[in-house]
Amino acid sequence: MLAASITQAGPVRANNEDAVFYDVAKGLFMVADGMGGCSAGEVASRVALDAIVQVLSDCSCDSPEEKLREALYFANDSIKTMAKTREDYQGMGTTVTAAWYVNGLLYVAHVGDSRAYLWQGGSLQRLTSDHSFVGELVREGKITEEEAQNHPQKHMLTRALGSEVFVKVDVLTTQWHEGEALFMCTDGLSGLVLEAELAAAIDPRQNPGSVLKKLVNMAIDKGGFDNITAILAWQEKVQGGETL
Repeated sequence: MLAASITQAGPVRANNEDAVFYDVAKGLFMVADGMGGCSAGEVASRVALDAIVQVLSDCSCDSPEEKLREALYFANDSIKTMAKTREDYQGMGTTVTAAWYVNGLLYVAHVGDSRAYLWQGGSLQRLTSDHSFVGELVREGKITEEEAQNHPQKHMLTRALGSEVFVKVDVLTTQWHEGEALFMCTDGLSGLVLEAELAAAIDPRQNPGSVLKKLVNMAIDKGGFDNITAILAWQEKVQGGETL
């Protein structure tokens, strides 16, 4: 398994409130998109990922699905505890999408609108559903995915870590076969680049780090209005992974 990650503020935002983590040895991959004034979003996203790593450092469990869910609950509590330490941290929160490959299966836990996909033979299978106002409109058939890209309320979340005492966490289990790629990103990428464009740009013949650079440039060419973060991980050897 080889992987690469990338995260940057983008050409418009002054600071980067996204966070990213992956550890191939642990089979753990995560992206988070923080929200809050000043540096609060940056704090929330990092606190969340650190908390999840802490819980999953002990992988001796009967149910990886429940362990992953427990990790996101702990992340939610950690953000709320941190928010009490400073006035400017109050109200901070973050999306989190975490994928854990353990015992031959891929477990994905999700809160918010950061996404996880499996790339299979040139197409993307979305594993997560956006917990957002616009995401609900798309699922109800009221607007199309293309219309969602430019909707004025596309950043309005219906679920996030840190926003509630008890947060609902979506968890799914799936196969991850050799020759398939796990692709994860925040909405700074998926909110600007269509899924068909993302799928076409992912190429197993290219270094995964180079693919991510290309995807970031595609988002920047379309405005780059938000922070941009992504992970690409292959279940087979391609050309070599790097962390950007």
